[in-house]
Amino acid sequence: MNDVFRSFRLMFMAAFLPLVLVMAIAYPASLYFGPPVGGISRRGAWPERDYVAQLESPGIALQANDESIRNADVILIGDSFAVGNVWQSLVAAQNGLRFKTYNYLNNHNCFLPWVERLATGLEGFAQGGNRLVMIESIEHQFMERIKDPERCAPGSLFRVRPVGAGVWHWPKTSVHTQIDIARQFETLLHMGQVYWNPDQVSGEWVRNAPLQRDDLFSNYQSGRLLFADVDENRLHWTQSDIDQAAAVLKQVQERLQAAGFAFAMLIVPDKLHAYEGALKTPLRAHPASDLAKSLRQAGVNAPDVLAPLQANIYQAKDIYMPNDDHLGPEGHRALAHALLQSGVFTGVKAAAP
Repeated sequence: MNDVFRSFRLMFMAAFLPLVLVMAIAYPASLYFGPPVGGISRRGAWPERDYVAQLESPGIALQANDESIRNADVILIGDSFAVGNVWQSLVAAQNGLRFKTYNYLNNHNCFLPWVERLATGLEGFAQGGNRLVMIESIEHQFMERIKDPERCAPGSLFRVRPVGAGVWHWPKTSVHTQIDIARQFETLLHMGQVYWNPDQVSGEWVRNAPLQRDDLFSNYQSGRLLFADVDENRLHWTQSDIDQAAAVLKQVQERLQAAGFAFAMLIVPDKLHAYEGALKTPLRAHPASDLAKSLRQAGVNAPDVLAPLQANIYQAKDIYMPNDDHLGPEGHRALAHALLQSGVFTGVKAAAP
């Protein structure tokens, strides 16, 4: 009987010991680190309490973006830096242009089949009419999306991620509590690495680098830069890669111009690139220091937003969010202003509703 009771007790302890560990370690740690808010602080196991923005910023009024828009002045396909319709709403408030924004939902980030559908009228937009076709890509995915058009299957359809009229705010809090004992230990390890080696770059696919100053962000650890390791992709691109991508875009531009559309390629700089000049340890030299400039030299209409964004990091906090690799409110305003100043919308006339 005693042996049976002892076996039952051991089984009970084995079943509930993990739960006890979670309640005793992971739950208090999750409360201390803070609930997950930012994309890279969450996925990279960095404490939200140290990297969540503290700056209060007014919201940005959003214009709607949905399938009902038929008479757009700017037809855009983009990624997560565009589908929220934030900087487009700021631009539209200044110049009255109507945007319709598609996203890279399918077909391995390919946009060339969509361009062909647009040029042949299959997307429902009349050719010409002073319309601008804009392709937007975050920098670290630029080469993947542009260089090898042969991988793109024909006939793919792109959709709109609906955005309703309202006000956009970057979240500072979350209702979720992430109780994950493995993540809590990883977070503690990362905090220890920064504590013991503050001048070193720490972390794996979400990296943490020391900055020369601590007034560029509003978070508590404002002297540090969180960035995704894919931001280092451009360090490995060759001049041949850049030339090949420029040739593809030149063909896209000519195809759309022949169909009566204007064309622009918008490259949103990676967070690492925007703050590169503020790093304590400079990056090595590489050919892809200014992709948009290289494209312009090849004859592609590619507005310069790199220099304005790099300048703005010293003029306003949280141009990019400290706990994420996306633009903050001031970053969206800076991007909209840079595009308005670039002249990319010159000649684009607001269509009748």
